[in-house]
Amino acid sequence: ADSLTTGAALSVVSNSADASARNLVSIHNDNGSAAGAIPLRIQQDASNEALYIDSNGGTSTAIYIDSESSRAVIDIDTPQTSLGAVININDADDLNTGGIISATSNSASTGTRSLLYLLNNNALATGATIVELVQDSTGDALRIDHNADGTAIQVDSDATTANAVDITADSLTTGKIAHLLSNSSDTSTRE
Repeated sequence: ADSLTTGAALSVVSNSADASARNLVSIHNDNGSAAGAIPLRIQQDASNEALYIDSNGGTSTAIYIDSESSRAVIDIDTPQTSLGAVININDADDLNTGGIISATSNSASTGTRSLLYLLNNNALATGATIVELVQDSTGDALRIDHNADGTAIQVDSDATTANAVDITADSLTTGKIAHLLSNSSDTSTRE
């Protein structure tokens, strides 16, 4: 379809008002041994989106993934991004009680793991900050609610001349740099 200007190579349209469950397009690789088969592959050589989804259903999910894989569900392999963010969520301005990211695990496994793991793996990247939180309102910038008998915050620093923890609070008037409070009625000796 090399003569296209405003047309499309493939257009599938349905205007049915029937509410029964159905797929307008279904691609099914039905043989578990066909390990080299990719049901849908999109290659975009122009400087534009490779996949564009415009979901107008007010309470529906734009992308739903049902995966039985034991590996990564979404894998972004060696992105060439240099200026922007590899994952960018922009202008979530309609939020009221919702959030931008919600991740939950209810696994009973005792295996060592991190639910969120970020690694800056190059010692020369001295300008890289692992996590930056900016709060323009009076709400908490970081809140930790630790409900088990463990360490809520653990800092393991190999710094030799730098500060392991550095707090700057130059705008204080009647507030405090740190406020530590315990209201425990336990009579045992502790520090």
